[in-house]
Amino acid sequence: MKKLLLLFVLVTITCPILASPEEASKKDNEKWDVNTPVLPYDEVRIDTDEGTWMSLDVSGDGKEIVFDLLGDIYSIPFAGGRAKALTDEVAWNFQPQYSPDGKLIAFTSDRDGAENIWVMDRGGDNLRQITKEDYRLLNSSVWTPDGQYIAARKHFTSGRSLGAGEIWLY
Repeated sequence: MKKLLLLFVLVTITCPILASPEEASKKDNEKWDVNTPVLPYDEVRIDTDEGTWMSLDVSGDGKEIVFDLLGDIYSIPFAGGRAKALTDEVAWNFQPQYSPDGKLIAFTSDRDGAENIWVMDRGGDNLRQITKEDYRLLNSSVWTPDGQYIAARKHFTSGRSLGAGEIWLY
């Protein structure tokens, strides 16, 4: 059995920055971006050949596997080999799913500040946001058989609830 080598960046926050009132006012007017940390951080490179709590999908042509690991999405040939990072950023990306024709991958990401459904080309390019929720978070996307729609779970909670959900079609 061939071993899988994955390289990814783990971001850790080390300490807060104390800003002057002028700097703080300027920052208040800027749009917050999850992929642009405002605090200092260190990059740590980790090599691994295993993972847990991963979601994966096999392409319809059976040639490739897409999976998530620690907030990034990777693809690897079904026959084995080296994994390719499709996302590599601070945003948390997970639950990838190939479209029926294998050209696109739907996934959940917090890159806009909340968990929403996004789509990218099979190679990781041309990211497009499908949903724009900021309160009722979405996950567990799945393509319809014709590839025209994506169904996803919209999460609802209340003060005494573990959460419930509805399936929405996009």
